[in-house]
Amino acid sequence: MNLLPEDLPAELWPEAVQFVRKRDGSVEPFDPAKLVGSLYAARQEVEPESAAFDAQEFAQAALHFLIEEFEGRTPSTSDIGETVTKVLRELGQGPTAQLYADYRDRRQSRRDSMKIVEQEGAAEHSAKSSGTAPEEASAWSTSGRTRVQSWDKGRLARALETDADLDPVTAREIAATTERYLLAGDFHRIPSGLVRELVDYELRERGLHHVLQRRGLLGIPTNILRERLASKEDPDAVMRWAGREILNQYSLKEVFSPDIAGLHQEGLIYLFDAATPGQWAAGSVDVVALAQRTSGSRAFLDELERSLDEVARKIVGTIALDGVDATLALWSDLGDDPVELADRFASILSGILRGRESRFIVNLYARVTPWAADLLSGGPLFSTEPSREQHAFASKFALRLAERVLEGAQLQRRCRLDLHPPMEGDEEELKETLRPWWRWLVRDTPLALSFDRGETSLGEGLRRVRGRRPAVYQYVGIMLPRLYRRLGEGSDAATIIERLGLLCESSVRAGVQRREFLRHSASFSEMRPSASALSLVVVPFGLDWLVYKLIGRSISSDAGALSLAEQIVSRLQHRLRREGRPYQLATIVDGHPAALDEMEMPSVEGESNQLWGVTPSLAGPGPRQQILAGARLHSGVGGGTTYCRLPPSSEIDFEEILDLAVMAARRTETSRLKFVFPSPAKQSTLGDDWLP
Repeated sequence: MNLLPEDLPAELWPEAVQFVRKRDGSVEPFDPAKLVGSLYAARQEVEPESAAFDAQEFAQAALHFLIEEFEGRTPSTSDIGETVTKVLRELGQGPTAQLYADYRDRRQSRRDSMKIVEQEGAAEHSAKSSGTAPEEASAWSTSGRTRVQSWDKGRLARALETDADLDPVTAREIAATTERYLLAGDFHRIPSGLVRELVDYELRERGLHHVLQRRGLLGIPTNILRERLASKEDPDAVMRWAGREILNQYSLKEVFSPDIAGLHQEGLIYLFDAATPGQWAAGSVDVVALAQRTSGSRAFLDELERSLDEVARKIVGTIALDGVDATLALWSDLGDDPVELADRFASILSGILRGRESRFIVNLYARVTPWAADLLSGGPLFSTEPSREQHAFASKFALRLAERVLEGAQLQRRCRLDLHPPMEGDEEELKETLRPWWRWLVRDTPLALSFDRGETSLGEGLRRVRGRRPAVYQYVGIMLPRLYRRLGEGSDAATIIERLGLLCESSVRAGVQRREFLRHSASFSEMRPSASALSLVVVPFGLDWLVYKLIGRSISSDAGALSLAEQIVSRLQHRLRREGRPYQLATIVDGHPAALDEMEMPSVEGESNQLWGVTPSLAGPGPRQQILAGARLHSGVGGGTTYCRLPPSSEIDFEEILDLAVMAARRTETSRLKFVFPSPAKQSTLGDDWLP
């Protein structure tokens, strides 16, 4: 708190006095403004009209004497006080000298009389929140039900350095400001809560919001918790929500660095699954390996249930299953009913999901794939061509599972089916493969079509290459609309692309920090040997929104807009790979498995109709243009999910949908395709009026 009307220009001051030794022996940078403030307060009572000018003149004169007296040495606060008083007297300013000395004595007397009072039992909270180090809190004298400690500005500054991770200069400034507030209030017995409030106020004033997050106990505001408990919400759901809130706070405080947590809180990046810091974001289960350890379909499903239950404890995010239908077709016993086995498998999924936050992506083939036949027979030299009956078994299993999953409320909300149609054969054969799935393709169900092109995608960010099973440390969203707004309306593409590099660097560091935290968890040592391809997945949000803002056209309606979108995702991928290489961290640009689940994805005000991932927006000139644009983006980053908006099912027939699927599979580089039918309630937000 500077008492002068204006700051004194620094060039007017001698530079020789750099530091001052405080009463407790610590050395701090010398602040001339404090000296001027003390002289100004004294001079106000003598010549108020010229107090500001006189205070500056007196301070400069005193500093010249200090330079001569303490050349090569650091003066103490007492040395400075005595020198200033001596200079004032020699200048014939006896009344001002006396008032200055009295002012200093009164301030020191107040400091000595100030006591910090803490309620007994709250010492730990005070240690974390008010900046008092734990070992210092334990040295407090105890009287009755309170703990009393003498005020010590230096102790507060040291605690802010160690506990709040502030630099020494900032810590001393905040401690000094807090002391000035307390002295101005003429307090003697000061509640520790008041000190915490003053420190928090100063942190907020300085924009140090990340420090506020890292300090203090974790908790939920009482009024918010009271409202949730008083609502008609299921008590178990409230308890899970409260747990997520606490764990999310913990992650932002302990897992991620202050700058990464700050970017998350400012909305420039989004740290998915922050409420599960000790668990993997996504992983996959080796279905074939489980089958090889068992004999027969029922034993296999028993082993699969046990394995999924174990994995779900370590992965609260997405668990991908690959080829259960193909495996069971080869591993089934004579007389096994595929419908019965599908019902059993659906019941297993329901049981695993009950009371958990995990989600499943079940990759189906509706046939016996060559890779499954090779693995289960010991290699291509020993495998035989699957029989027609085995192909039929896999198809019946997959269709029955689709009935249970896509038409059941619980499974539909937490389970997605990715159908991998055959890439060989002509277009008519592909249509015949998809025809049995018509009832789910013409409705908005959690069914996607995945097209295998050299590698198999088991889900967003989960890419199986040469048999390596994938897992994800962390999904990080990059909020492109927020970046644009932060840089200001009218920012050009070059500036945006340049600044993306900084968010890429931060995303990689977030992945490294999550990985380091996981390395100390039990789930890492247990999961690491079974997952050979570990990745950080970065998810762009609002790609179409950003492109339209920059050039006035959407991705799927204009070649120039599509080219700009390709530049953006290419820049993301290139910079992420470069930043991840020193950390030996594999990076992928893709979507998030819950991209259409409003309960899972963060809410972004004014941008709720945008999508996460490498895809055009839901709005566009037509489905074909959306698929073609999505395919171009996928070819640039090696994968992704195109969300293709279709008109209401009453306005499009199944043959048109089949044509679109065949086009995506055979005439584009689309990796995954999800048809989306907006409900009538969403027509206004998902129509053409989404454009900024």
